[in-house]
Amino acid sequence: MQPSFMDRYGYYQIGDLKTYSRHQMMDYYGKDPQPYKWIYNDNFFSQFDWAREPVDSLKDLYKKRAEELREQYDYVVLYYSGGFDSTNMLYAFLDDGIYPDEICRIDSRFDTVSHRYIEGKWKTWKKLEEIKKQYPQIKIRRIDNADLVCNWPKIVKDTNDYLNLNLDPIYYWGPRLSIHRLVSDTLYEWLDDWKRLLKDKKKLCTVFAVDAVQLRYNFLTKEFTHNFNDVDVYGHMSPIRQMTNKSDRDTLEFFYWAPTATCAKILIKQAHLAKKFYTEMSKGKFQELINVHGYISKRPSIMMRFDQNIESFKKIIYPRLCGGDEQFYKHKEYNATIGNVDQWYYNSTLPNAKEHWKAIHLSHFEKEKSHWRRFFYDSDISKGHEKIRSKNYII
Repeated sequence: MQPSFMDRYGYYQIGDLKTYSRHQMMDYYGKDPQPYKWIYNDNFFSQFDWAREPVDSLKDLYKKRAEELREQYDYVVLYYSGGFDSTNMLYAFLDDGIYPDEICRIDSRFDTVSHRYIEGKWKTWKKLEEIKKQYPQIKIRRIDNADLVCNWPKIVKDTNDYLNLNLDPIYYWGPRLSIHRLVSDTLYEWLDDWKRLLKDKKKLCTVFAVDAVQLRYNFLTKEFTHNFNDVDVYGHMSPIRQMTNKSDRDTLEFFYWAPTATCAKILIKQAHLAKKFYTEMSKGKFQELINVHGYISKRPSIMMRFDQNIESFKKIIYPRLCGGDEQFYKHKEYNATIGNVDQWYYNSTLPNAKEHWKAIHLSHFEKEKSHWRRFFYDSDISKGHEKIRSKNYII
């Protein structure tokens, strides 16, 4: 039996339940506590030797990934925030004349507070204006998602109707609980030119820059490992996409984490370069990197996770970005129940905002949901969901 195409974005397994919704998995656990796991293309990525560094350069691998996306789809849309990951993705196309059809950025006209708003105002939109002049053949699209966000109950109702279910709205949010992502998964129903492409049976691809290698070091086994995790995947989509599994819609692609041989080589190459970098920096005394280049897990004597947002790490995996006057907005959110990108709407006076607050906020603090707390950092709901990681890939 072939796995569902939507399984390529990962799924949870607990007992006999397979689900795309973390909240459904948590409720199942609450009724019957037992081992659970998040599976992310395990069979595919296990085919590769993660201990062997590919001979290809990162530049060639990034170019090859852009080429395979361009060759596979009729219409390619890059979601571009202006951060390191999406800028490296963009240059993988532009530097080698592999042009996407469209570069898209999503904002809200009501947003004047989020990091995303500040990043767009001071960096991203200026850069996109430059790209528009230099590459007139590429469509630059600015989407105002405010009306869709305010109309989120219809998205939930339509999904329930389509699935012939009556699920609580919380089941349709991923661990990031982002309404921004929830509505992004339905854009293909609202943009007229995208609808025309799909009606004409064109293959429409929307690409997110998900994600760089997730490097960790185990102090007991003295091994570097990579894991895929659910929080980063569902930071760029919602379970709605997987649960509906519609064929007549856009195809979401992850630039780095897709189950292709090129992506596997990219991640393995990134991992080996980063491993060399941190080993040389610390002369093998990785404990000294704590609080400078790494985070410690709940059991600090065992596992350290390297900080992916520091510039020294980015220089290793994205060397193209670190020359000249390239600049990036550095402040990024880490773990929070409500993502910073949604702050303009959360608990506002806008339509359906109160209902949104109840669906997201109150449900997490009800006594009957106390079993959810074990899935949050330090059992503190305000800190956000703890990542559930895939199997270990040993570097």
